[in-house]
Amino acid sequence: TMDKGVSKLIMQSLGIPTLPFRILQRPDSGYHIPDGECSSLLSGMEYPVCVKPCHLGSSIGVAKCKDAAEVSAALPAIFKYDTSAIVEPFVDNLVEYNVAIARIDGKVRTSALERPKNTEELLDFKQKYLSGGDNKTGQKIPGTSSEGMLSLTRELNPALPAKSEENVRKWAAKFYETIDGTGAPRIDFISNDDTGEIWMNEINPCPGSFGYFLWEASEHHILFTNLLTHLIEEARAQAKKITIPADPVPMDARLHKRHT
Repeated sequence: TMDKGVSKLIMQSLGIPTLPFRILQRPDSGYHIPDGECSSLLSGMEYPVCVKPCHLGSSIGVAKCKDAAEVSAALPAIFKYDTSAIVEPFVDNLVEYNVAIARIDGKVRTSALERPKNTEELLDFKQKYLSGGDNKTGQKIPGTSSEGMLSLTRELNPALPAKSEENVRKWAAKFYETIDGTGAPRIDFISNDDTGEIWMNEINPCPGSFGYFLWEASEHHILFTNLLTHLIEEARAQAKKITIPADPVPMDARLHKRHT
């Protein structure tokens, strides 16, 4: 799921709404794709577009581009860190909705929803991590409430139409179950706040602090220590599951000699 293009292909195969996209590969030499070539590769796409690395997170390298020339100019910063870029239509009146998901006690569960706050039309690395008070890391501070601390940068359990929330949770579970998911990834959605349209955007397989605050604020709230215990126990079970068992047949009962 760290490959945004592959993730979106899975979404499309499942009938989960996601924006159309193109993948631009880093050239064999250098970081530059000329304007004309970008225009050809993105033929049929409407501008403006959003360009970002295909395999990174934290909105590193994200840019809004109004034409092929701006796409060409944005690519070197992306290709410095990634082998490919993903290009999608830019969504007007953009808002994000995120939800974490995990398989707990044999049942797929979703967390509380969050709506990140932003003062710019594009939520980038600076908006996410370099704003919102003295504590910009999302880490717990002893003696403080997680929800109060994090409310500077996000709204937990935001008000949105019941059908929209139902779809977010349903689509997240459908994707997670299809890939036989483990752990507690966070699934990110984007929406046009005016029209109410929602699209699944990408999967964060290991969100910062495991998105503990989303589980603390969920309907069946899970404390951080309990979440960590679950993840450790699940990891142990997965490791045991994929270990090749020893051959149970006694040596004297084997028809053919086996080499070890």
